Amino acid sequence: MQIFDTLIIGGGPAGLFAAIHCQSLKIAVLEKNAEPGKKLLISGSGQCNFTHEGDISDFLSHYGSNFRFLKPALRKFTNIQLMNFFTQRGLEIITDKNGKVFPASLRSSDILKILTGECVKHNISIFSHDAVLTVEKTADEFLIKTTADKYSCKNLIIATGGMSYPSTGSTGDGYHFAKRLGHSIIPPKPALAPVFIRHFTMAGLAGVSLHDVPIFLFRANKKIAEHCGDIGFTHKGLSGPGILDFSRNIQSGDVIKLNIIKQNTENFRETFIKTAEKGRKNDDTNADEKL
Repeated sequence: MQIFDTLIIGGGPAGLFAAIHCQSLKIAVLEKNAEPGKKLLISGSGQCNFTHEGDISDFLSHYGSNFRFLKPALRKFTNIQLMNFFTQRGLEIITDKNGKVFPASLRSSDILKILTGECVKHNISIFSHDAVLTVEKTADEFLIKTTADKYSCKNLIIATGGMSYPSTGSTGDGYHFAKRLGHSIIPPKPALAPVFIRHFTMAGLAGVSLHDVPIFLFRANKKIAEHCGDIGFTHKGLSGPGILDFSRNIQSGDVIKLNIIKQNTENFRETFIKTAEKGRKNDDTNADEKL
């Protein structure tokens, strides 16, 4: 049995960052992959857009109704503080035209190198290839059993991520551990995901993109949300930034409506009818002249 003050389950950027900032004396990270940061290395196609410029208050509007839950964390450690953390450790950063912040090298490995280097500096143990099997809570400590060993700790941090990318280790383990410890779990659902549409009839438009399209979401014949953004047609449905951003609101069975004409429906209908009637009158006039 190995004994620690604090254990972190998950060796991704959240787990490593948490370990670096812990005030405990003896800290360890348990990572089930062969090396920490596997998903970080493929973030942003390997370029790692690790934050965004601007005032931290601007971030809140991008989290929908969940912003109140995240507000204290974002205020406690801002994007500016995060950038300073890396630049103070020698990382050069750049910001693209959209405000996304990257390492100047455009290599996510540079971010991971700093995080693992700080762990070494702070004498934080990282146990790789050590998947957690069970987590138990006693009156005084947490007991963790892994594929390689047994551990106990006074403080436990679950930083396993969600279940969005199983091949990188994000398989939803953290939900099971948290539930085992008595937490309530809201069933996870896809977000930042394309939308597959039943009986899709527009596969012929695959590859076509439209800019700033108003998107409306209906459930049980009632509009429940709306958004505006770039969309793209796929062979199975819709994608693009506008759909990806909006996908967290969408459930199976919902109806999506797109206003690709970007006009008020009634005004468009009235203009369409007037134009059609005018065209018909012109055709009738031309026909009379020919007679």
